[in-house]
Amino acid sequence: MEDTAFYVDIVTNKTYFIEDAVHISFKFNKKFLKPIYTDWIALYKCSSKRNLEEFVAVETDLTLCSPTKHGFNPVIFYANQLKNVECNVEYEFLYGNKFNEICGASCPVRFIHKNDCTFCYPKNTFINNVCNNCVSQELVDSLLARISFVDGQLIDCKLQSNEIMSMNKRLISRMNECELVIQKNYQLLDNLFFSNDPVTKDGY
Repeated sequence: MEDTAFYVDIVTNKTYFIEDAVHISFKFNKKFLKPIYTDWIALYKCSSKRNLEEFVAVETDLTLCSPTKHGFNPVIFYANQLKNVECNVEYEFLYGNKFNEICGASCPVRFIHKNDCTFCYPKNTFINNVCNNCVSQELVDSLLARISFVDGQLIDCKLQSNEIMSMNKRLISRMNECELVIQKNYQLLDNLFFSNDPVTKDGY
């Protein structure tokens, strides 16, 4: 199916290690839009003749994570999902809907090994290209997305911490109230004990 006008921006790094999980983010360029359960993001080899059935990996749980305050939606592809990825080959992430309309596409990305793989670094030209382009807009967007994601997690942790502290204060207050009630009951029992005169068998 023909691509529709893109309304999803996909933020990625230029390169990823094959052995690691891949963190990407997507963002709608229209504020009223949000992902639905039939949307998906998949990884494809870059090609002018794209076949949507020939994806390398796909992620469909796009509604699980809430967007950050900057509107970035995090997505993680784990290493076991990327076991068929080839090193030093250009790939792209595509965002699609249930009609298989492509709503967004990432810039080309590559996957490399952590060890000295001759396919990853042919004559070290790829390393030089990465170094020359290290301060790119894609890298800046990727860093902003990660910072925004971590910032959102910190805010969630602070909210949870405040809730726990508030609950702890309420429990301590309730415990103090219970201790006061227990002390009053002990005092009442003591007063009853000392106020009762001893009674003999004859009633005198």
